[in-house]
Amino acid sequence: MEVEDLSRKRKSSQEKPEPSKSVREIFFEKESENLLEEDPDLKQRQLEKLVGDKWNGLPIEEKKKYFEMVKKDKERYEKELDEYYEAKKENQLSSESDSGSDSKKESNSDSESESDSD
Repeated sequence: MEVEDLSRKRKSSQEKPEPSKSVREIFFEKESENLLEEDPDLKQRQLEKLVGDKWNGLPIEEKKKYFEMVKKDKERYEKELDEYYEAKKENQLSSESDSGSDSKKESNSDSESESDSD
């Protein structure tokens, strides 16, 4: 089994990234797809039992592959989270500088009006 890329595309840098998945989530997604293809009428409870039994019977070497997927997904999440907070910080700084320049313009125009009335 090849370790696949679990990265997800966010709609924009303004969206907080989706948290990394657990081993259980990754294994469940993969195995439930396979089991549902074989038997689309499986109930959720049956599906969970079959996937759980399959995980419990999986050799350690196979389980390691899933833990590696989790590690990569966690790295993806941390990277996206850093990018998210960096973009958020930049947006705050730019909006603060924009609003700061507006208040300076207003105070300048106020002082000009006062000097005109003298």
